[in-house]
Amino acid sequence: MVQEVQKSSCFAVRVSETRDQAAKRAGYDAVRRAEAERQQRQQLEKEKQQAKKDHGSWGPVFKNRQHFNSLHMC
Repeated sequence: MVQEVQKSSCFAVRVSETRDQAAKRAGYDAVRRAEAERQQRQQLEKEKQQAKKDHGSWGPVFKNRQHFNSLHMC
């Protein structure tokens, strides 16, 4: 793991040593929340793509033979 180091004129301080527990937890929680949101967006995108594929060659308007016939009954 790469640790960030802030350089001063006479000494170096590691950022991880200067952060308190609350700040570390807040950062960790923010990363977890962002990852969960990303996974949720990916899942919704998969569901949308699957819904598009469910109709096959009939497409989203005609859907299937039965629905097509019901639209054209006069």
